Amino acid sequence: MRRDQSTSHRPGARPACAALLVACVWSCGGGASNRGGSEDAGGAREGDSGGSVFDSSGGGSSGGGGSTGSSGSGSSASSGSSDASGSTGSSGSGGGDAGALADAGAITADAFYVATNGSDNNPGTLAQPFATLGKAQSAMQASATKKTTYVRAGTYQPAKTGGNCFWGDASGSSISLSSADDGETWSYYPPDGYGTAILDGQSTTGNSGGTTGNGVGCAFGASTVKNVTVVGLQIQNYRYSGFWGYAATATVRANVIHDTRSADWGVGAIILTASPGAVVDHNYIHDVAYHGIAIEDNSTNGDSMGNTTVSNNIVVNACMWPAVTTGGNDEDGGDCGAIYFWSQSASTSTGMNITNNYVRDVNVSSNAGGDFGACCALGIYLDDGVNNVTATGNVITGIVSGCFMIHGGISDVYRGNLCDVGAAGNEAIVIYQSDSLNQTMLGNVFEDNVVVAGSSSAGKGFWGVSGPPNPMTIKNNGYFNYVGSTVDSNATGDAAGNDSNPTYVNPQISCWAPAIATGSPVLGSPVAFPGIQGGWGPPGLVIPKAGTAPTWPHGC
Repeated sequence: MRRDQSTSHRPGARPACAALLVACVWSCGGGASNRGGSEDAGGAREGDSGGSVFDSSGGGSSGGGGSTGSSGSGSSASSGSSDASGSTGSSGSGGGDAGALADAGAITADAFYVATNGSDNNPGTLAQPFATLGKAQSAMQASATKKTTYVRAGTYQPAKTGGNCFWGDASGSSISLSSADDGETWSYYPPDGYGTAILDGQSTTGNSGGTTGNGVGCAFGASTVKNVTVVGLQIQNYRYSGFWGYAATATVRANVIHDTRSADWGVGAIILTASPGAVVDHNYIHDVAYHGIAIEDNSTNGDSMGNTTVSNNIVVNACMWPAVTTGGNDEDGGDCGAIYFWSQSASTSTGMNITNNYVRDVNVSSNAGGDFGACCALGIYLDDGVNNVTATGNVITGIVSGCFMIHGGISDVYRGNLCDVGAAGNEAIVIYQSDSLNQTMLGNVFEDNVVVAGSSSAGKGFWGVSGPPNPMTIKNNGYFNYVGSTVDSNATGDAAGNDSNPTYVNPQISCWAPAIATGSPVLGSPVAFPGIQGGWGPPGLVIPKAGTAPTWPHGC
């Protein structure tokens, strides 16, 4: 983000602030753009598909329902049925790879249980579960062997703990994790099915660059904790984040997170700051005010985001907070990424991979116009001092300012991705911009990707901004326009680089959850596109056919 790095995050702070939609039937209020005010994020919803988002093989029925219960340290919240069964099947194509998450379905013998019909006077067994997450946390902290809690199906509305989940804000979190919680796993109960255990933060309004709003700040706030795992939960209606981590070694896997309300520096549906070794995979994130997944490093040495993996996630309709086209505060949907990496200093971290994620629609509320009328609502956004990131096998489609961005980094590589620059004719493939850290921007690569369009315009190509000192190496990419005659494979604006060996050919892609024909010409030389892996999101998830349709044929 284009901002003064010295004030956006505070390295010395140690705040402490946590799934698949079985029945997609939420309501949504639309808010106007009012910088700094308290409001809903606004914009059209598209994560909901009007039915189940699971196919019959992966969803699981809601086996342990009951009325809505309480959790955390507060009293019980709302009433109503928690049965989330719903019909299975018809909202899209594709689905999570059950084989890749086989370990998530194994039940640990030594574990505690929470259920809406439980009691905190119980021993926390499957037959006699606790009622609250707070009681389960205390039990895990006191046990030398039991470090797993299974949350049974139902809706929980936990009261906030005293810990913060956002710099300087007292909104609190439902579950505040510290070093006393090292090694804990918070999981759905596999026989109930993914996403049947729902944590509801009860937030209906948030803010842009402020602290106003209502509801609990974050579901999980993890500060200075090791080896914590959150898997298979549904997390909804939190003011800031589903999972917020600082100096946290964490795995966030196969959750559904939706309807976060605020756009502020240091938040996202899932955000980990100064947390090397983070794993964020197979989650489904939709309809969120700001970043979908954010990995950040506020260290002065730039060495605290290494060995991070963001893979197999679905992020749909991120950055919903309206942009301010005349130049906003950078805390809105106009300077925002579905997947966002940021480093305050020139990064020395390595081993950072963004692999096989599906992104559709970023800042639809402002038609991806951006804070400056053109930039930056992005599929994958590598900001400021982020170096040494490899992004492979990702799919970016729908409304965006550009598929990708490199803002000042070095040795960042985009290889083997599918970029759909859409029908508007003004979207960039890569936005390539220098920044105030004044790095050389050497070693950046864009190769073996497929770029498609559906416009009579050739698009913006590789858009250079603010005088990048060195261009990208761009070569061996495939281009195809389903409406016009070409796609721009050269630099526009400042020197971002030109494709030295472009190939214009139909890649033979189809379906909302894209698949590529076995005989596609882009699979061979010179493009050598590696194919489309699929398997996004939790097992059984069906890509919803909602929002902006891809430009490739999508009848399936």
